Amino acid sequence: MKKTPSRYNTAALLAGFVLIWGTGYWPTEVASEHTGTVLLSGLRVIGSALFLVALAWFSRSKWPKGPMLIWATTTGLLMIALSHWGTTESVIRAGPGTGAVLVNSAPLIVVALGWVSLRER
Repeated sequence: MKKTPSRYNTAALLAGFVLIWGTGYWPTEVASEHTGTVLLSGLRVIGSALFLVALAWFSRSKWPKGPMLIWATTTGLLMIALSHWGTTESVIRAGPGTGAVLVNSAPLIVVALGWVSLRER
């Protein structure tokens, strides 16, 4: 029988995620005074990648094989590394508050473009 999580567990996990994600902007600004954008972005990507690989390893997940592994690794690194670099650069250039708004407004921009160009409701 599958156990369903309680609403409190879900709310606690969501609140924890929001706190961790939302408080990453000001440390990025502070760290940018001491090092470059590429190093900051690289540390975030490498740290996350190592954590996810360890998590997948210990949970005995299936890994892609052959060319699919190469494509998954290449596209994953490019997408994640470029987005982290863009986030870090926006925080450095615009400040942590404005950078957070710029990064997190992407879904609203997609909705507006879908409404205007695709005539979606």
